[in-house]
Amino acid sequence: MLGYIAKTNIQHNGISYKKNDFISNEVLDEQSEKRLLFLNVIQKSYKEVGTVSNNENYSTQKEEKEESVEETLDLNFEPEELKAGAKELGLEFAGNISKKKIIALIIENDKSAYFLDQLED
Repeated sequence: MLGYIAKTNIQHNGISYKKNDFISNEVLDEQSEKRLLFLNVIQKSYKEVGTVSNNENYSTQKEEKEESVEETLDLNFEPEELKAGAKELGLEFAGNISKKKIIALIIENDKSAYFLDQLED
């Protein structure tokens, strides 16, 4: 599930969020999202459905299990696409890196949102 992590304690629409709380993207409208990102109080994040968040005001349990970020990248991108995107994001790696290792590198460097955003288009 795509959403946001609170970088600090914030209050939005009468709801208090503590630092590191997950905020579902369903909670924020586009204008609020842009404003909070501009203020640098939230950051884009990905959370697997079924994990418990500190903020349960908007938590919803979905019976269907979503794929992990690693599985999503593996299923939706070719190795060359991952390498080109990683290079564009400034990541350094050997030219003969395996698909599994480039995915791990992308996740370790918190660059998966770049690829996940492409899937939403």
